[in-house]
Amino acid sequence: MHDINETFAGGNFESEDEINSRIIKITNKIQQEYPELIPYIGEIPMTVPSERNPEITSKILRDYYDTLYQIVKNHEQNKPNNE
Repeated sequence: MHDINETFAGGNFESEDEINSRIIKITNKIQQEYPELIPYIGEIPMTVPSERNPEITSKILRDYYDTLYQIVKNHEQNKPNNE
């Protein structure tokens, strides 16, 4: 298994497509390797809408990705090493 920092480390993303791709990859990792974290995904707000149809910006996507990344990273660092 790759280190979470190698595969999913945040940074300057080039486009919204790249951010979305990273969100999909890390979400798949959670679903496949850490299903116990799935309930937390639904609890992460992507935005606090102040309007009926808020615009999802690159910053909001990056913040959402960073939150997912931190959840996985913290989980990996705090789980018992059974290997």
